[in-house]
Amino acid sequence: MKLSLGQAAKEVGKSKTAIANAVKSGRLSAEKTDTGGYAIDPAELFRVYPPKKVDGQSGSTKDAELDSKVTGVNRSILTEKVNGLERVIEEKEKQIQILNTEKDAVRQDLEDQKEQAKKITLLLEHKSSDEKSWETAFKQLEERISNQEDQARKEMAAMRRKATEKIEHYKKAFEEEKSRSFWSKLFG
Repeated sequence: MKLSLGQAAKEVGKSKTAIANAVKSGRLSAEKTDTGGYAIDPAELFRVYPPKKVDGQSGSTKDAELDSKVTGVNRSILTEKVNGLERVIEEKEKQIQILNTEKDAVRQDLEDQKEQAKKITLLLEHKSSDEKSWETAFKQLEERISNQEDQARKEMAAMRRKATEKIEHYKKAFEEEKSRSFWSKLFG
């Protein structure tokens, strides 16, 4: 169903003259009627002008009913659908960001593995020319790994000690608080 010039003006809160000028300038397309007026498609009207706002909100119940009658679509339903789609897009963008981060981590791991493969290849090639130096390099690598494991164990033991000390401290503070009388808790 098409809108007359007056109906279109009411829908967007503009004057008839403003709508007519937009049609004449080609900014808004409309069909000429037999009576000399214009027949304006609502979708075309809302493409050029936003719907009229009532009390700070887009449209009213009457406007929504008119939209339903004119376009066959309820504006509030469309708004709700658009908001839902925007939330879906936002969630998808978050997922894309997470996947990109994971992709970068996998790439870095792959680069690290390539570097290790190069080093191993060099060690193996070096073995054929000088077996003693290869064995020495391999032993140094084993020692370094062993030292790192020992260091990790020491750090873990230190962390356990600190955690145990904190637990004991909190238990002691809890017991002291429990043993205080109601009045000493109240008046300090």
